[in-house]
Amino acid sequence: MGKKAADFLSYPPRMMRLGRVAAYVDVSPSTYLRMVEEGAMPKPIVHNGVRMWDRVEVDAACDDLKEGPANTYDKAMGLK
Repeated sequence: MGKKAADFLSYPPRMMRLGRVAAYVDVSPSTYLRMVEEGAMPKPIVHNGVRMWDRVEVDAACDDLKEGPANTYDKAMGLK
């Protein structure tokens, strides 16, 4: 006993604490926090004093990392 239902899920939870979100992105917690400070990853949501990250926002930030620095002209012209 003692295992949470979330431990048996085959998909990551929608909201993740620091350790899990860092593992999800495959970096250390300190690296993940640095990425948040740099603006590469979203800021956490704080609920009842607990910092949590939204998986959907993290996925979007990862997609942005793959695209490289934003080029507004290329995006507006549909080139990226």
